Amino acid sequence: EVVEALATFIVEGIDRLGGALLIAPLTLAQVLVATSDSVVLGSELDNVDLYRPVIEMYMSAIKLP
Repeated sequence: EVVEALATFIVEGIDRLGGALLIAPLTLAQVLVATSDSVVLGSELDNVDLYRPVIEMYMSAIKLP
């Protein structure tokens, strides 16, 4: 349910920007849910800044105009 709502939110945002997803919206939403807590936890515990690389990874699934 959460993943489906997130996928809908992603599609609406990408459409508003005039972009396109390079992977299925549901897949991107599942990846976001599966990795977001791990990035925060890893950054806090290991003192490694993973935010930028992960955002770049997420953005690689989006084609902007």
